[in-house]
Amino acid sequence: MFNELKRKDGRAILAFWHEVLPLALWTQRGTGYHTLTSYSYDGELAACVVKHFGLAALRGSSSRGGSQALRQLELALEMGITIGFTLDGPRGPRRVSKPGIAVLAARSGLPVVPLVLAVERAWRMRSWDRLVVPKPFARIHCIFGEPIPPPVDESKDEVERMRLLVERDLNARQQALEKELGIDIGWVEPRKCGKGEE
Repeated sequence: MFNELKRKDGRAILAFWHEVLPLALWTQRGTGYHTLTSYSYDGELAACVVKHFGLAALRGSSSRGGSQALRQLELALEMGITIGFTLDGPRGPRRVSKPGIAVLAARSGLPVVPLVLAVERAWRMRSWDRLVVPKPFARIHCIFGEPIPPPVDESKDEVERMRLLVERDLNARQQALEKELGIDIGWVEPRKCGKGEE
């Protein structure tokens, strides 16, 4: 379905959770897809890593420069570039979508494709998102979900409807894959962000 969508529209909006970003970078390496990284020091490091994998990083965040970041994503889509979007980045809450994905879908008229990623052998960072770091030679499982149609407009109700729809769909698919693979990561209380953190 994802390949058919790419052939039809020439680009797509991929949605996944922040915790599986390393897995997304590896599975989509060399594609030239664009993603968003924050203005923070961590965001600068992430931008360097993204470039190393043959992808591109646009700078911005939901907390600073949000409208500018959204416009950069729009322009990339207009140029025929596929976007990878971490729904709960840059600082959570974990597996709770922010509304930007719905606004971007409404403005571009493109559906959102859930991207589900998991790895059986991995380390987990003690960060707010429990970031996945795959162990050497671990097999990454990658599934593209059914495209979710964009909102009819940017009204508050439509954006919230789409936000919830994407969040629930991605969570259901992520949990199903983790259950199938026997992955139980437990839970760590999200850390509080200090002043100036992204």
